[in-house]
Amino acid sequence: MKRALTYIESEVGLSHPDLTFTLSSLGTLYTSTGRYADAEEQYQRALTILESSPLDFETRIARLLHGLSATYAKAGRKPEAEAALARAATIARRNLKLHADMATIIEDYSSSLNHQGKFKEAEELRVEARRARVAAGLVTSARQPF
Repeated sequence: MKRALTYIESEVGLSHPDLTFTLSSLGTLYTSTGRYADAEEQYQRALTILESSPLDFETRIARLLHGLSATYAKAGRKPEAEAALARAATIARRNLKLHADMATIIEDYSSSLNHQGKFKEAEELRVEARRARVAAGLVTSARQPF
């Protein structure tokens, strides 16, 4: 994966938005292997690239923050995990109607709020995410197949 990163950096440059796909993949890999500091570094680098771009990469930023939140959670850094997830959820809610896959982030944030005892807010978000999934046809029911 490091060779892929080096190759992409040489092809597109060190701050091209396309580089963030590889950085995110590295972050995911490092998280799954317990290399949390390395994962955080890749996610932060990708966020820096996308946040400094004049183009709109909000949904990609939300996905990166979601991955970073998972990394923090696995590393035992609960406050940072909650903050990254809250930020990802804010972005996800703005983009939910056009990008129903943002519902996953909102559902994870809802679960986090539920664990914090914020039951009403958690339920409202869960319902919002479910509505988006239904509207996009991403939910099937055993009672109503196809």
